[in-house]
Amino acid sequence: DVLSLGPARPVDPVAAARRVLEFAVAEAHRPAEGRYHYGLDGYRHWLEEMEAGRVSRGFGLRVVVGAVAERRAQAGPYLRQVAPLFPAAASGLEEAAALYEAEAEVLSQVAVLFPLMGRGGGGQGRPDDRRGAAPGQGQAGPPDAGQRPSAAPPAGTAGQRPGGPPAAGEQRGAGGWQSRSAEARRQAVPLIRQAMELEEQAVARLEQAVARLPK
Repeated sequence: DVLSLGPARPVDPVAAARRVLEFAVAEAHRPAEGRYHYGLDGYRHWLEEMEAGRVSRGFGLRVVVGAVAERRAQAGPYLRQVAPLFPAAASGLEEAAALYEAEAEVLSQVAVLFPLMGRGGGGQGRPDDRRGAAPGQGQAGPPDAGQRPSAAPPAGTAGQRPGGPPAAGEQRGAGGWQSRSAEARRQAVPLIRQAMELEEQAVARLEQAVARLPK
């Protein structure tokens, strides 16, 4: 099904799927626009910011993690759904789907470290901490890819924790939310690197498949 504004009208499923796949490839290579990063560039920027410790907590980071994980999880099923429409490219689309599914599995582990609400495994602050922004990714990739998530949160700004006393059971300093955030970031960095490598492979397979689509 295709959602559109206005009266319902017939849609050519093959033409619509082709446009989605072409759009996904284009978004994967979309260049940065100021502080906004997209596709593969967004992944690289995100990883660099996490490795440098410039962002490790904040509501913005949790939004980015949740959005990217959710949209990559949609990419594999979508590619498998449309693969039969393009016999000449079906094998490549299936290979890309498998890579996106592997990537989604890795990102789900990152999402556990940075849950959208509450502390969860990473313990990176209270859910009312909405002032932080993490390096973002636009929505790139298959309906995600998803996205294509729209505009992403500003990149390059670290989460800022609101002032005031610590929450119940929470300590500032060593052993408190700062150390828990640092530990979550330490665990997340290799996972994000692995996910980025899978994304690069998936995009490469997708590009090859798109090159075989009928004009």
